[in-house]
Amino acid sequence: MSELKEPETKRKPNSGQFKKGQSGNPKGRSPGFKGMAKYIRSQTNDGEELADFALMVFRNADKTYTHVHQWDALKWLADRGFGKPVQAIDLNTVDNGKSLPDIPDVSDLDPKKLAELDALVGTILAGKPEA
Repeated sequence: MSELKEPETKRKPNSGQFKKGQSGNPKGRSPGFKGMAKYIRSQTNDGEELADFALMVFRNADKTYTHVHQWDALKWLADRGFGKPVQAIDLNTVDNGKSLPDIPDVSDLDPKKLAELDALVGTILAGKPEA
């Protein structure tokens, strides 16, 4: 019986991967992309034709489009007409759902105590053990 062999590949094991710590796109978005939005606006009467098409799909007068198409058109129109809904972010909890402790008001500390606190925070942030 013949042995199963690994398929041969022409690529090196890690080819196409970025070096550790290297950005996937170090130069950023290409400058030509900025002109795309301008081009689309110029070709669609400043987006009016896009809105007209989405309205036609949403209204579905000739029953051509499915409810999924209508829902997508509705969402597109609402997002552009009224803006996307704001999503509230609760900054008082951490990932495990426990509440963070209240941060005490230090504005009334005397300068000496404030300097001690500042030094302690600096030590903690530097990763040095407390003395």
